[in-house]
Amino acid sequence: MVIAKTIIKNQALTGRSLELVFSRANEQLCENNGEGLFVTAFMGLLDLTSSAFEYVNAGHNPPLLRHSGGSMNTSVSFQASSWRVWRA
Repeated sequence: MVIAKTIIKNQALTGRSLELVFSRANEQLCENNGEGLFVTAFMGLLDLTSSAFEYVNAGHNPPLLRHSGGSMNTSVSFQASSWRVWRA
């Protein structure tokens, strides 16, 4: 867990896109992983000016989107290391 967190953080600090951050982190985590261990992770960036929310979901259930009226729905399903931009 600590290794995965460190790898993701180090990749994120490079300023790359979330997609590239998780692709590179995944490559590093897969190196010498004979035990077949895996990590699930979620990372998002919220632009407070435009309300755009960009995220990458690697192995978690799709996030819930809560609307101002209180209703909720799930986003479109997608593959690990892909990303979507949602507007609130």
